[in-house]
Amino acid sequence: MAEKLVLSYPGLIFLCFLFLTVGASSLEPTVSEEPIVQEKQDSFKIKFDRFNKKAEKFFTYVPAPIVSSSPETGYVYGLAKLNIIELYPADTGTTPTNIHGLVSFSSLGHTNFYAGTQVYLRADSYFMQGGIGYRYFPEYIQGIGNQPFLRDVESFVLRQVYTNNVFYKGLYQNNFLGFVCNVNNVLGITLPKDSYLDIENITGKDGGLSVGFGLSYLYDKRDNRYNSSSGHYFNLEMTFHQHWFGSDFNYNHYVIDLREYRLIYRHQVLAFQLYTEANLGDVPFFSLAKLGGSNRMRGYYEGAIRDKIILDSQVEYRVPIWNIFGMTAWVGTGRVAESYESLEAADFWFSYGFGLRFMIDSKNKTNLRLEFGFGEEGYQALNVNFSEAF
Repeated sequence: MAEKLVLSYPGLIFLCFLFLTVGASSLEPTVSEEPIVQEKQDSFKIKFDRFNKKAEKFFTYVPAPIVSSSPETGYVYGLAKLNIIELYPADTGTTPTNIHGLVSFSSLGHTNFYAGTQVYLRADSYFMQGGIGYRYFPEYIQGIGNQPFLRDVESFVLRQVYTNNVFYKGLYQNNFLGFVCNVNNVLGITLPKDSYLDIENITGKDGGLSVGFGLSYLYDKRDNRYNSSSGHYFNLEMTFHQHWFGSDFNYNHYVIDLREYRLIYRHQVLAFQLYTEANLGDVPFFSLAKLGGSNRMRGYYEGAIRDKIILDSQVEYRVPIWNIFGMTAWVGTGRVAESYESLEAADFWFSYGFGLRFMIDSKNKTNLRLEFGFGEEGYQALNVNFSEAF
């Protein structure tokens, strides 16, 4: 099975700083050297604090370059950017707005563009989260079902324009009700010779338009929406894709997302997530629930394992190392199925990994994350992203 490798210049810089940090913190001065060593350490700290401020200012204006490589994409070059903007600087009850984006091109002619945002209005009485994107990029599949039957991961190139948005209205005490609007127009799919999708005439193999509207209920009592250390999160979402909306496919989409954050010792955090998704009806294969990715079941190719139902969970331990550096480790388990009735405990997949953190916005505790994820049967991936996985 081919590995997917992602390299990030900021990530490599992060690693270098981490080793420097560990080396500096391991100094054990003798009694006679203590004043001199202490003076050197104080001087180093002052210089490093100055560097921190310069680095934060740098990432405020300059996108992070990303380079990746795989047999399916060739070399990929791109830029990623995230900015936190305070629309109401004097209002501490309003969450800062998040604007993020990505643009990349591959040596084989692929393109990926995405622009997203989380906009919060005064006292979070209204907020919107979502984005718009265009992709002409490879995806992966190893069959439909929890036990992939294709020997190797099959790659296909999908061309799509999409937008996913939720508009929320605050109700009372951290409760919100939202209106969901999702549009996914798959303009075409380039399949390999003798593709499983073509041979089995899988729904959606020729592309199509998927249009959905629905409702979302959210209870959000986290202390920080971009890097939580305490609090609770619960989201229930229902989206209906119907022919009379203009959709080529007729199916319903349901999501339950439950999270818990606990501060355990000296800024160390335990984070928990339980997630399930169901797609019922005439579901195109590109809208099925997908195992893996950069946020859940990290280490697996997103979409290589997919079906109508998914159930997964993860536990993550987050610990600050020093100053702007931090580290995380996690374990997770999950599986897909055709229905909830067919879920069996013996067939859950297992994932684990660790990550490094480089804080690019200390005021809003926003991190650049570099993560190494591992799964069963040789699955593994290196992810570079902004903010936390959940």
